[in-house]
Amino acid sequence: MGNANRADVFFKAPLDATGKVFTIFAKEVDVHTDNLQQRLQISLATGEDALNRPPFDVVVGYVHVRGEPVEGGDFDVMSLVDRLPEVPPFLHPVEQDELRVGRGEAQARGVPSGSLRTRVIGYSGWGGAEWPLIEVPEDFARAHPELERLVWARHDGVPVLLPNYTRTMGINSRFDLVANPEPPAPRKFMPDDPARAKVLGGTAEEWVLYNSSLTVWAHTDSERFPQQGHWKTHYKSYPVSRAEGQARFWRDHEFQITSKGSDHPFHIHINPMWVIRIDVPDENGNLHNILEEPRWMDTVPIPRNGGRVVFRSRFLDFTGTWVHHCHILLHEDNGMMQVVECTDRPERADYNPRTRVAAPEMSGAMVDRIYPPPSLELMYRQNVGFVDPSPETGQVYPGFPYEPPSLDSE
Repeated sequence: MGNANRADVFFKAPLDATGKVFTIFAKEVDVHTDNLQQRLQISLATGEDALNRPPFDVVVGYVHVRGEPVEGGDFDVMSLVDRLPEVPPFLHPVEQDELRVGRGEAQARGVPSGSLRTRVIGYSGWGGAEWPLIEVPEDFARAHPELERLVWARHDGVPVLLPNYTRTMGINSRFDLVANPEPPAPRKFMPDDPARAKVLGGTAEEWVLYNSSLTVWAHTDSERFPQQGHWKTHYKSYPVSRAEGQARFWRDHEFQITSKGSDHPFHIHINPMWVIRIDVPDENGNLHNILEEPRWMDTVPIPRNGGRVVFRSRFLDFTGTWVHHCHILLHEDNGMMQVVECTDRPERADYNPRTRVAAPEMSGAMVDRIYPPPSLELMYRQNVGFVDPSPETGQVYPGFPYEPPSLDSE
């Protein structure tokens, strides 16, 4: 479960439970960010062993049992299956045929009849506290003196990009790398931003969510590895695989995580999600589905470092707008939210047609061929920049092209 996830809990009281209070616990899992690993690295490098607290048991609720047991004694919980009401059609699994584009819709949209409705969306962003050291081009600094100490500042004689303390959290609705091999920058929330997902009422789509929030690594010993412009926790940071970063750390503990990635709990309003895959990257970036079987969810964590979630959803009887967003309040409030528009006009819908879609039993590599995942370099670029479309406070950040630094092989 991710932040603000919802779940139904079935509690079966024992026969002698009258008058007793039961406490329902959930086990805290500290795996949704790089905080744990970063603190472990610091602990190993410094010898301090008190930087990590143990996980807590989280109280979900209390059950106070009153009255007397019903007649009949104990029973098999699964026997309730035959007594529960029928599942409504809206909550049946979303099958592939529901994604197919009919002839009239295909003509109106100008897409192949029989193709499948799909959509790829990217979530990305870093906070400001551990912002990487990024050098600003001199020509940009000279051309924009009015942005000094607002966007850039000189340190050690070089112009460097100042951390964006409203964070670079944003959403990219044009993250389908088949349609957009070089996708634009993510965007922050604005209620009437035209760059939004537009779905057709009475249809279903398959959505693929990628999380570009990337773990980056750096030489933290600035005496042995000089970095012009370095200050405090802001280092020249490199997008490398977790395998390479960990191998370098074990060779020399000064090479550490310096900007942390975060799993983003995705939440969408109005329509629940039939989640068929939660693909977690291993240390080499290969994706593996950890979901035992598809399930209905209202919130699902998108794993960091290029992790992927695949779900299908029906858009049946609500024509209008709603939102999807990160369920971490700080991220949502800093722009990680986007409007979804449901239209009754096929020509306004903007899904991407495909001939194939994902399936739970596919390998990660098979899904990669349908929905290409982002590279480390692309994820780095998506985390650095954003577009704020607000007419009052809007900006294009940082305002100049940038590429991630390359870590020379040793």
